[in-house]
Amino acid sequence: MQYRHAITLKNGVSCILRSAVPDDAKAVIRHLTAVYAETDFLSRYPDEVNFTEEEERAFLAGFESSDNSLFLVADVGGSVVATAGFQPYAASSKLRHRAVLDVAVQKDFWGLGLGSAMLGVLLDEAKRAGFALLELTVIADNARAVALYEMFGFRTCGTLEKAFRLRDGSFQSEFLMSREI
Repeated sequence: MQYRHAITLKNGVSCILRSAVPDDAKAVIRHLTAVYAETDFLSRYPDEVNFTEEEERAFLAGFESSDNSLFLVADVGGSVVATAGFQPYAASSKLRHRAVLDVAVQKDFWGLGLGSAMLGVLLDEAKRAGFALLELTVIADNARAVALYEMFGFRTCGTLEKAFRLRDGSFQSEFLMSREI
């Protein structure tokens, strides 16, 4: 799927929301490494970003040619500062109405409307792609993200206790949230 739209963030900075292309691989890896270092609310540590630029290029190429998946980047001044996307949960006929989505915004851009803008795009494009149900997982203690998802109509439909184990030995629970579209 292809998408491109300019927005202005709450701080007045211009941002381009656009479909990622294979040439974004290096920037996306840099972005993911940054966001994994900024918070324990994501699935990896920065040293676990172990995929190559070529692997990421191939991953992004799959989205570029897809008619039912979207991988967005938020481009501010030529730098990727956020990513968001959706893809089918599974290809089987009983499950193809479901899509899984994710959002990762660098900390310097929290609270500027970027996550909301990207979620709005994902909802519109997922509906256009024919999905009926969107789902995501979020760390239960991530109150900001949970509130954002609830604002967009997502509801918690399950909790997985001890879903993440941090390197300090502590655990985090994870919510499964979903929304019909």
